[in-house]
This record gives sequence, structure tokens and C-alpha cells, in this order.
Amino acid sequence: MIHVLIIEDEAPAAVKLIKQVNELQPDWIIMATHDSISSSVEFLQINEPDLIFMDIHLADGDSFEIFNQIKIKCPVIFTTAHSDFAIKAFKVNGLDYLLKPIPNSEIKRVIKKFKNQTGQKLPENIHTILQNIQTKHKERFLIKMNKQLISIPVKAIAYFYSEDKLSFIKTEKGDRFPLDESLDKIEKQLDSNSFFRINRKTILNINAIQKIESYFNGRLSLTIMPTPEEKVIVSREKVRYFKKWLGD
Repeated sequence: MIHVLIIEDEAPAAVKLIKQVNELQPDWIIMATHDSISSSVEFLQINEPDLIFMDIHLADGDSFEIFNQIKIKCPVIFTTAHSDFAIKAFKVNGLDYLLKPIPNSEIKRVIKKFKNQTGQKLPENIHTILQNIQTKHKERFLIKMNKQLISIPVKAIAYFYSEDKLSFIKTEKGDRFPLDESLDKIEKQLDSNSFFRINRKTILNINAIQKIESYFNGRLSLTIMPTPEEKVIVSREKVRYFKKWLGD
């Protein structure tokens, strides 16, 4: 009997993956699904799955951090929304990755690969591989305004936010630019060490934070620069991850 752990912070993606695995391998057991580094580590401290499907970008950071906190003995199949060439380094070490959205044919392929490798442990040099992998993050955004093209360095962006179903960039100098991408898509292109999505409408650069205060209902109120028109609140479900992001 094969026991599978799914680490995925997007609920629809997790549900779809469970369905795909169940359809192809109805005799396999889905042990649990987890959406963060912290909860995954807690689970793995007392449980030993036979196979893990692991999203790279989680609510509280990149899943590579899990390997720094606990030794994983079973094969891991990474999932990602980005065709980052560096991730291919895993393939030469008996691992694999799936590019979202994941077709059934790819699930079938990696399951076959897993069966062929059953009993093999994660390579001993996995930590070295992880340290050498540098996920490429977006460094600039190209903005179209009328007939003009403006290139904005990511390091000059204080925050991204949505307003009336549109996305905007606010630079550290206070300039505002429209962006033809959703915050969900933008979030996956950013370095999670520098940017954090504090709520449904805001992705914040750590350098923009001036003050953090307690707010009612277990939330946090932030003073950021440049000052936005609306109060900046860290949603209650994000507070724990936000504190970890800050180094708590």
C-alpha cells in the first residue's frame, strides 16, 4: 500500500491532484494535504509517506526550506507554475517535476517512474543540489501606458495591489502603474524572501514596512511607504506566516 502526502497551498490544485491520483491509483492512500512549510514539517516529524507531491511556492515560503528542517527519505515530485530550467537539476537525481496545470498524462508518467524507482531513497547530496539551485525570479516588469513602454525594476516596487479587479504597481517613489496581470500570477513571479501577500488585495515588499501594530480580530495593521489610500491589514489567516516571513 502506497501512502501519499500532498503539499500544495492552492486548494483547487490540491483537490485536482487528489482526484488524478485516486483515478490512476485507487489503491493508494492520500495521507494528508498541507499548505505550508511549518505544517508539512510537523506532519513529517511523525509520519513517513512513500511519495510526496510538493508544490514549490507555499504560503510561508519556498518548499526547499522543508529539506533544511527535516530529512525526507521518500521520493519527491515537485510541482510548479514556472518552467524554470534550474528545476531540471532534480531529474538527474531520480526526482521529477510537473508544470501546472498538470495533465493526467504527466501524473501517469511520474507514477510509472515512481513505481520503477520504488525503494530508492532521496539522493544523499540533495541538500547540495538545493543550495545550488537558484529559482529565477522576475527582475523587471514591462508596463504599457498608451504608446509608451516603461521598464520597472522589481527592487523599486514597494507593493502590488488590486483595485476594482485591476492590478497596480506602486513604486517606492510613489508612482502608480497599471499591470495587466492578476495578483495570483504576479505573486508566483516574485522572490518570497522580499515579497509577501498580506491579504487578497496586497503583495508587499519587506522594505516598504515602517510599523507593525496589533489590530482587532487577531490581525495586524501596517504602516507602509508610500502611504496607500486604504488601511493596510494583514489578514488573520496570514498573520502566522507573515511573522515567520519577518523572521519570528
